[in-house]
Amino acid sequence: MEIADKVNTAKGPTVICVPMRGWGATDTRVPNKDLGWAGPTEGPTWISDPDKPEWSLRSRRFVEGLKERLDLSKPNIEVLVVDRHMNEPEFADLMSGILLDMLEGRWKKGDRSNQPGIQSLG
Repeated sequence: MEIADKVNTAKGPTVICVPMRGWGATDTRVPNKDLGWAGPTEGPTWISDPDKPEWSLRSRRFVEGLKERLDLSKPNIEVLVVDRHMNEPEFADLMSGILLDMLEGRWKKGDRSNQPGIQSLG
C-alpha cells in the first residue's frame, strides 16, 4: 500500500479520513440524488460490508490495509473512520475543519474522535 509508505515518512500533521458509506456518486447503497446517484438501485460500484451492510466493503478493506502498514504510534499520523459518504457536506466540513486546525497550528491527534460517527485509529 504505497499511500501508507508515504504517510509513514510525513513530518507534519497527517490525517486520512475514510468515508465508510461510499467513495463517490456510483458508490452508494441506495439511490440518493444529493450524493450523485439517482438509481433506480444501488450504485454500480457499491459492495456492502457483510458485517455492517450500510458501510462499503471497499472502505473497510482500505482501513484494514492502513492499519497493517501505517505507524499509528506516531503523534502526527491519524486515520479517522467516518460514518459518512464522501459526497456528504458533513464529510467536507470535517476535512476542511481539520485542514484549518492544521494551518493554524491547533491540530491534535484524537481531537475529532469524540464526535458522533468518527473513530480515530491512532
